[in-house]
Amino acid sequence: MDADNPPSQPRGTAPPELVAFLKGSYRPLMKAAMYAGASKDEAHDAVQDAFLKLVKRWGAISEPLPYVRRVMINNVKKAWLSRQRCADRQKKYQAMNFERPQDTPSIWDNRAAVEKILSELTPSQRDIACCLMEGLSQTEIAAQLGRSYDAVRTALTEMRKRLRVAGLGPIPTAENPDDAGRCGSEPSEREEDR
Repeated sequence: MDADNPPSQPRGTAPPELVAFLKGSYRPLMKAAMYAGASKDEAHDAVQDAFLKLVKRWGAISEPLPYVRRVMINNVKKAWLSRQRCADRQKKYQAMNFERPQDTPSIWDNRAAVEKILSELTPSQRDIACCLMEGLSQTEIAAQLGRSYDAVRTALTEMRKRLRVAGLGPIPTAENPDDAGRCGSEPSEREEDR
């Protein structure tokens, strides 16, 4: 062995100077991180991450304490910014109004308009529309009217086609209960003609 080339460390062991630095600076760095606003867990993570970066660059850094302190403070700032962004997203989400505006008039509020729409449908489609406006699901409609589920689905498809051709809006469903009007028991003009 030469005096110029010191013996290399066995793989997996840290230089004694590094071990001494890590042991001696852990507590002061933890305090500094907590003074900077980190919780105990965040401070521990910030210091550990700084130590990992130091170990990777140990031979290239002449002053390890300022380097580790700067990395640790940057980690605390990143954690704080992440918390702030998360809180901002939560506030934005909570501030969003998911309700439908109540002041917009709807065609379904006008009984005459509803009767006109229903007059465009066949009697069986009218029965299904009434059940829809009462908030029943397609399965419940099929059970109540004594029809198959597929027959109800086909009737709904045909109803929508007829209403589109007539230039009228969609029939309200259970998802839009505010749009649902009550079905009148009076027969329409078409039923009287038959």
